[in-house]
Amino acid sequence: MIPANKRYVMAPIVTIYMVRHGEVDMPRGVLYGQKDVPLSRSGMEQTRAAARFLSGLRLDRVVSSDLSRAWLMALELERLGGPRPERFEELREVDFGQWSGLTWEDIEERWPGAMENRYSDLVNYRPPGGENIKDLLRRALKVVEPILKGERGSRVGLIAHGGIIKVLTSHAIGLDLNRIFNLHLDYASVNRIDSWPDGISVLKFANRPAL
Repeated sequence: MIPANKRYVMAPIVTIYMVRHGEVDMPRGVLYGQKDVPLSRSGMEQTRAAARFLSGLRLDRVVSSDLSRAWLMALELERLGGPRPERFEELREVDFGQWSGLTWEDIEERWPGAMENRYSDLVNYRPPGGENIKDLLRRALKVVEPILKGERGSRVGLIAHGGIIKVLTSHAIGLDLNRIFNLHLDYASVNRIDSWPDGISVLKFANRPAL
């Protein structure tokens, strides 16, 4: 274990910039989850702005959800001179199963009390045919854990979804996963996590606008 007063004079092993996709063209209150929904006009502008922000960071690697609302940002970043992006199904948004495409009101009508049950135990509750938060974290870490074992000083861009970024941030800083909604993420916002040689991860900033 490296003493705390020594930690910050060393370069982190890995810095990860986690960026949420831009605004989607969907009605508010719909759980779209893993549906490949389009970006709005504003979302496209946010995507270009976030790609410009990332292009100035001299990233060594870019990983992205394979859903188009995230992947378009990765491609725009590559067009601006960033690394060739890598696509991962594991970085998709949480799978809501039979709830996908429904509103909260629809879900309450068909499964009375289900939403309350989910929010009271996010870690373990699974929608019918879907995932819980523990499932989401487990698959996201299949991509992130190898990254954290990378070369010292490497800088990685991770382009994904609100759920993925919240669970990864919570896991990194030891926040109870049942409290992930204590973290707010705007569209196209950035969270920075530094991983240090003693295994400590530090949240350097959160929900930073890329505009």
